[in-house]
Amino acid sequence: MLRMVMEEGCTTRSKVLNYLGERFRVKMNLPEWYTNEQCANYLLDECICIHLKSGMEKFYLLCLMTRKLFTFAKQECMEENPDSIMCQEVLTPGQLYLMFMKVCSLRNAEAKYMFLLG
Repeated sequence: MLRMVMEEGCTTRSKVLNYLGERFRVKMNLPEWYTNEQCANYLLDECICIHLKSGMEKFYLLCLMTRKLFTFAKQECMEENPDSIMCQEVLTPGQLYLMFMKVCSLRNAEAKYMFLLG
């Protein structure tokens, strides 16, 4: 993988951004006047690891994910269990409140229906 990067000449940040922007420009539907670097920055800011803010954090996470992928491919680790607590969705307070309101409204509708049936 590192050999491929060196063959493409991606040795500096600007060259890497140019390479990424050139490859992903077609799929992102950005204005034509965006440079390849601007396309790559948009990709990194809005599409990849959006929960992380800095480029360094994203870099470290992508390195970790790549190491885990290679370890899994060599069968040196097991696949992660989707029922594991670390794979569960994190709910924001607004999502929890919405779920609560939905349950309450369903209970009220069910109670009214039962009342009408007698």
